[in-house]
Amino acid sequence: MFIKQIKHDLAFSQTAFLGMGTLMIGLAIVLRIVMWASRSVMLNQNIVHVMVMLWSFIIFGVIIVSIIQIFQFYKENFFGDAGYLMLTLPVSRGSLLVSKVIVSMLWFNFMAAIGIVMVFIIANTDTFTVMGVSETTSLTLENILNFVRGAVLVNSLVLFLVSAMFFCITLAHSIIMRWRVHGVMAGVVYFLYLAVYFRIGAESFIMGLTDGVGITLVFAGVALLGAWYLLQNKVTV
Repeated sequence: MFIKQIKHDLAFSQTAFLGMGTLMIGLAIVLRIVMWASRSVMLNQNIVHVMVMLWSFIIFGVIIVSIIQIFQFYKENFFGDAGYLMLTLPVSRGSLLVSKVIVSMLWFNFMAAIGIVMVFIIANTDTFTVMGVSETTSLTLENILNFVRGAVLVNSLVLFLVSAMFFCITLAHSIIMRWRVHGVMAGVVYFLYLAVYFRIGAESFIMGLTDGVGITLVFAGVALLGAWYLLQNKVTV
């Protein structure tokens, strides 16, 4: 049943993320064609600059829309029209929460993979060229390990951000039932929680990757436990 719930959550949220992924790949192909045409003196260089600027704006927009989609995905599934059905399923609320977290992380890594594909489409064969920055790259064990370390760190940070978001939405809803009111409250609590994390976590990140990931996972765990407790004891159907 848990696997079926994950599949249901993926299907519920796939339209927006697949659409954004398709848009990003399509834009990367267009930008690559424009860059090739500009080197062949077929296009004015200003057109390339405009396309790069457009690409930057769309990437920023995709990040914002992704955050909004995860926010809406959780809110609608638990506290929207689908909430009553969701909370009456023969699955524990903890499993429902974990499913939402897993799906959110899957979509994040999907979008990250799309971003990497975009870079390979836009980059030159022998150099990495984006936004006017060119650096010769090579596939070595050290580079692979650095990539893995970076992926672990980024995923731990996203896990914390998603977990904290879910906790704050649940906390606000369990206190005030009107969404327009507790939606604002959720945002306030979320930024307060982030402020505490960054105050404590900044020093750990300076100390090293292991400590940074460790403190991040602790904060993510606290947020998930808080959300689970509220779903179990404070949220009614």
